Amino acid sequence: MSKFLGILKQAFKKSTAYRFEYLFTLIIAPISLIVTYFLWKAIYLNTGNTIAGFSFNELITYYVLTWIVFTLTWSTVEDEMRTEIRSGRMTTEIIKPINYLLYKFFVNIGQRLFSLFTEGIPLIAVGLVFLKIKLSLAFLPLSVISVMLAFTLNFLLSSVTGMSSFWFVNNAGIKKFRRILTSFLGGNILPISFFPASAQQIMSFLPFQYINFVPIMIFMGKYSLREAVIGIALQAVWIAIFYLICLFIWKKAIRKYTAVGT
Repeated sequence: MSKFLGILKQAFKKSTAYRFEYLFTLIIAPISLIVTYFLWKAIYLNTGNTIAGFSFNELITYYVLTWIVFTLTWSTVEDEMRTEIRSGRMTTEIIKPINYLLYKFFVNIGQRLFSLFTEGIPLIAVGLVFLKIKLSLAFLPLSVISVMLAFTLNFLLSSVTGMSSFWFVNNAGIKKFRRILTSFLGGNILPISFFPASAQQIMSFLPFQYINFVPIMIFMGKYSLREAVIGIALQAVWIAIFYLICLFIWKKAIRKYTAVGT
């Protein structure tokens, strides 16, 4: 356990070196939220009090929470993996006395903890003070569990994308496609409730909504207790599925990597 705590501390300290990236997010996120606020305000003035079960204040709260969940579940593993493979550093990484993916998992946790303080809390402050959102803590315990599972699921999805670097010199297209799918089908751009019923049914069989939409709906109290528990259970199921996929691809990838003597 002390080994993993050491990894967390190291990752937390290392994150301080990327001040420009965090500053960029702190500038872009509030601007994006303000633009979103006035856009939807104009739409609600012409359509009524609720759209797809969301009042105006609830929808703005949803977008604030989307930025926060995005900040807490973002993973850098696919970029790190690509860099290490192309530079040859992967050779030294895989012989370390610790599982590579487990090591990266704790590194990413350390990075997200840093982001919680540098990005997450300021975004909450912007939402509460300037956008007048209302937050309820009634479902906080379940939503915390859901966000932790969302982070794990996104890490595994990112790991699968990252491992494509073992076969492709440039996997930028695969990475972008995965991120677009996660954003669009995960409810980052629009709540899934806004999609037609047929599209919602298709999305329910995909893992992406469990990274953003489900944790937010739980926190906002849009789900009943039973629906929240089912959502968390399905998150765990998807994690198990992608964990097995990761193990399978990782074994194939390492066998290929070592076979060519890289």
